[in-house]
Amino acid sequence: MACKRPITEQTIVDYVLGNVPTKKAMEVSTHLAECESCQQTFKHWQSMLLSDKEQFSTPSPLLKEKIWDSLETKRKEGMSLSSKKVFSIAAMAAIVCLFVGLFYYNQNNSEEGSVYIAQYNEANIQDFQGKPDTQQLNIIPVSNREKVEGNIWINQMTDQMFLEVDGLRPLNDQDYQLWILYNNDDIQHKVMPIEDGSTRILIQGEDFSRLKRIKASIEPKGGSIVQTGPDTFIVEVKY
Repeated sequence: MACKRPITEQTIVDYVLGNVPTKKAMEVSTHLAECESCQQTFKHWQSMLLSDKEQFSTPSPLLKEKIWDSLETKRKEGMSLSSKKVFSIAAMAAIVCLFVGLFYYNQNNSEEGSVYIAQYNEANIQDFQGKPDTQQLNIIPVSNREKVEGNIWINQMTDQMFLEVDGLRPLNDQDYQLWILYNNDDIQHKVMPIEDGSTRILIQGEDFSRLKRIKASIEPKGGSIVQTGPDTFIVEVKY
């Protein structure tokens, strides 16, 4: 079936590289879940740009070769490209090495955008939950088919967040990944440890006064640096 509202190839590349604002990224994610044609384009660029990320810590001539080879293959397969689009994609190919170099430089120098999960004991958690400046928020399952339920407790004064979720279905070759989104469009993430369909984690040391949204998605084993799978639950943070 033809795609009724296709996403431009440039947007998909930016999405793969994590260069799309949060609101736009959510729109792209929703579209990719529904459009097989754009999914194929996404998988093509994801495989090309993220398969061997360690070799792209600085702009690499190899990446440029792969991009040009990809475009040449599409031309030989008879894909119709207007001269304007050819020029646009060529320009994108010329600068994408720089994007990738900067992207992985920033990722490698921020510990893959990961958050810190702290150790805790039950007494400390109960004390934290009972503080007057601790806010409790209910998680919202994205799909009616999910039996997910739980809460998040956030304290801006201590910069701590405790997540308790039950009803997560078992995954064999995938992981549940937590995404923390901020008002300035920064995104941090962490693969969630799951035991018997539940997770209980304490995150601390972050500036939670800027929180905008918390959500979880299903990602490949070991997690992803950009969201590629469907949302499981979401929490809109309003102070």
